[in-house]
Formats: sequence, C-alpha cells, structure tokens
Amino acid sequence: MKTLKYLLFLIFCLSTVACTTRTAEMSYSLGERGKYNTALSFSADKARLTSATLSALSERGWNVSKQGEVINATLSRGGVDAKLAITVYDGYININSKGSVADDRPIVPLRWIDMLKKSIAADLRRTR
Repeated sequence: MKTLKYLLFLIFCLSTVACTTRTAEMSYSLGERGKYNTALSFSADKARLTSATLSALSERGWNVSKQGEVINATLSRGGVDAKLAITVYDGYININSKGSVADDRPIVPLRWIDMLKKSIAADLRRTR
C-alpha cells in the first residue's frame, strides 16, 4: 500500500512540474515570436471592468499608473520583470506585455495574467 501511495505522489509531482514547464515554455515562445497581446473577456461594462482591474492589480502587488485610457502595470518578482499595458473596453480587456523579460529573454507572463484574470473575475462577483 505504501508503494502505491509513493507512486501516486510521484505521478502527481511529475505532472505538476510538466504543466509548469509547458506554461513557461509557452510564455517564452510567445515573447520571442512577438505575440504580446492577450484579450480577456468578462461580463461587465467598461467602468466596472476598469475598477475591478485596478483593484486586482493592487491586490496582487503591481505598481500601477494610468496614462490616458491605458493602465500601465509593472511587477518584478522571481527573476521576471513584467510590464503590462492594459486597455479596458466594454466586456473585455486587452493586455500588451511588450517589454516583459525573464532571464534576459522576452516573455509573456501567462501565469501572472491568468492570476490577474481570476482576481478580476472575483472582484466583479463581489461588486455585483
């Protein structure tokens, strides 16, 4: 029985590492190919979505500034220097991550964008 538990634990660990590695590989690949734009859809108008985006960025520790209609956000952590230019529309946001780097290579910080998406969605649910 112990052997089975250890085997299942090993399989779980390997699958977790494999998923993280694939995400990192995709992040580097998109950055190196210059595919910096990511669109995220939400069921909210521009005003609510702007507020939720600013709140999510703040909660996650991003440094935020606003330049006209564009929200600029930066975060440096774990060897990744992320720069996001976020434009908010009715029902979706567009994220441009040009300028983000890790290990001196261009990157699209997909994990951080995914976490941001989850935080925005949670904020929109809270503020209905």
